Amino acid sequence: MFGYDLGRTLDEIRPCYRFNETCQRSVREAISAFLESTDYSDYGFGGEVRGLVTAFDTIRTTYFPRWDKNREWTIVVKDIEPRVMIARCDTQNKEICIDPSFVPDSDAHLFALIVHEICHPVACHYHGKRFQARLMKVAGKADDMGETELASRVRADAELCQQPARPSHARFVYNDIQDAVFDNPNAPMDKLLTAVAYRHGETLEYFLKRYRRAKMVFREAQKLSKSMQNGEQTVGQIPNTTN
Repeated sequence: MFGYDLGRTLDEIRPCYRFNETCQRSVREAISAFLESTDYSDYGFGGEVRGLVTAFDTIRTTYFPRWDKNREWTIVVKDIEPRVMIARCDTQNKEICIDPSFVPDSDAHLFALIVHEICHPVACHYHGKRFQARLMKVAGKADDMGETELASRVRADAELCQQPARPSHARFVYNDIQDAVFDNPNAPMDKLLTAVAYRHGETLEYFLKRYRRAKMVFREAQKLSKSMQNGEQTVGQIPNTTN
């Protein structure tokens, strides 16, 4: 993987490991930590440098060498509320947040997710052309390094972002808002709609302009959710979804 020798086990690495910001002294250790782990709690080199953080540093160093030179950004595993995303880029706290419900099916799956979230502070906070171009740049470099699965996943992510919204898409967005309210009945409107907008690759401001009935759908869904919690047999309706 990446042309690195992964012959040493973590038990062999830990006694003499010290953090080093260079690729030569951190990349193979990070990959070994990820491959030997069974869940997020397994990551780590004696607690000094957690494997997930080191994997984050691997992606940062390999694909975004000019970004965050002061190492202000971190990666954390935390519950993401409202629960409509598996990962989130928190620009205010400079954190890449991964929900503990996320279970990667391969190392490339996790790495592609980290790439996606880093592209937000590097290129664009929504999934526009600059964001897509940065993803494609990573995919190209991954191809050059022989990491075909990672390249394929990142390229597929970029292509998904390029797909234009269909006229009927509003219906699915409004359903998404309703589902998010049922999963998070006490979430404030702005926080929940921001999360849904983020998942659809848009800012809240643009999202509300595009889906003009979003707030109405939220209020109706919240009203229905509360009535269901109170045991009332009320059948709710999603408002007319014409923009």
